[in-house]
Amino acid sequence: LLGTRIRVMGKEKLPPEPTVLVCNHRSAFDPVFVMSAFPHRRTAFASKMSVRKYPFIGSYMNASGYVFIDRDSPMQSLRAIHRAAKYVKEQKINYGIFPEGTRSKDGSLLPFKSGAFVLAKKADVPIAVLTIEGSETAISGLPFHFPRIKVTVVGTIPVEDVRTLSPDALSDRARAMMETVLTPTRP
Repeated sequence: LLGTRIRVMGKEKLPPEPTVLVCNHRSAFDPVFVMSAFPHRRTAFASKMSVRKYPFIGSYMNASGYVFIDRDSPMQSLRAIHRAAKYVKEQKINYGIFPEGTRSKDGSLLPFKSGAFVLAKKADVPIAVLTIEGSETAISGLPFHFPRIKVTVVGTIPVEDVRTLSPDALSDRARAMMETVLTPTRP
């Protein structure tokens, strides 16, 4: 629809079993680009609560196993993470979370929140660390601009490490993995 070209790097690093996907966040279209990068894998995402109210999109997301996070309610967020873990276990789907919690305006990584890493521990699955580049240009210059999006599977944090490391340690490792791939932004 947007005329984007998605290049996927490191696809062979994605584990075959259900996985929590963590990725930097540059655009509202990032979930669509990540799902397009891996079309043969069923994937749902965590999303902010306000998206649930969008006509058609909110209903689709709700029916597809997405969970909605209320950023102002830690208890509701924890319940949503537990529901997502149940989807991963019972429906054998991948679950995507952008650990920054919101889109980065300048492309630099924002502080990570712990939800993705709590989800991986609760679901007892590995974490695939991804990066996305170019998605912030997805709608600029339409209809004559054909953005190039690059999704990279940086690597995987195996389930054995998910079981033994704290959410903070998992977060630090995922962030360090992303930083090895992302191009630093210029001031």
